[in-house]
Amino acid sequence: MKTLIIISVTFFFSYSIYASDSDPSGNYKSYNVKSTLDETEYSGKVFKPLNTSTKFILLIPPNIAGLTSLEYTMGSYFASNGYLVLMTNEFKSELSSQSPDTQKADSDFLKLATGPLHLLSIVEKTFDLPKDLPVFLLGASQGAIASIMIASEFPRARAMWFTVGGGDLPKIYSTSLVPQVVQFRINHKRVLGIKGNSDYEAYLRANLKNDPGIACKNISMPFHQTIALYDDMVPTQTQEYLVDNCPPHQIKRVRTDHIFGANTLIGDREEIKDFFESSI
Repeated sequence: MKTLIIISVTFFFSYSIYASDSDPSGNYKSYNVKSTLDETEYSGKVFKPLNTSTKFILLIPPNIAGLTSLEYTMGSYFASNGYLVLMTNEFKSELSSQSPDTQKADSDFLKLATGPLHLLSIVEKTFDLPKDLPVFLLGASQGAIASIMIASEFPRARAMWFTVGGGDLPKIYSTSLVPQVVQFRINHKRVLGIKGNSDYEAYLRANLKNDPGIACKNISMPFHQTIALYDDMVPTQTQEYLVDNCPPHQIKRVRTDHIFGANTLIGDREEIKDFFESSI
């Protein structure tokens, strides 16, 4: 049975945090967090360690399908190792609009950072966490892109690990085979009266102002990037784009596709933990 922990309303936003089911192993307790900020609703899941004090904070933004077994598996592992884990859900954006607006889509992209950071501030306040706890970022696919955006805006984060994330949004939006992006492209081209993908890409290059390749230039923390060499969802070319446009960082290339590339997080989780904690 879910129990209400706290509900708060201010002049600027409202939020709620509810206790949810505990981990069967007894290593952590889970909570649901939700908030509305500037008319956009953000939500997420918190895993809080039970048998040890919270040593670190891990922020995991979602892939485009929302929170999946991948994010929950990683959250469970890190929560069982003393991390308070905040996994954020997908929010409603122009990507799901039947009549996308270019400027709204461009500004929505910034919410990949503002939403999770807003929820993080609520979680830290609710659980009275020390302000000097190290924060780490972890993401796959769109969660990787969101992690880059967060890292560029949140210098308190100490390290980041992401996989199958790309830059150059015009290339991603015009060529990706992710079903949600394909539908967005169809809808957007119809609104614009554009037929060919090359013309659509050219339009996006002239009109989109926000991009992971731009944001990552501001990142000063150590980070690791895993690239899938046979990726047609976040095309490999756009992953390599980050190699050229981000500060020097660790890179691993794997001969696989998008899905298996995302799931390298599970096999690498002990290495990821060591990478995070060695950055302190």
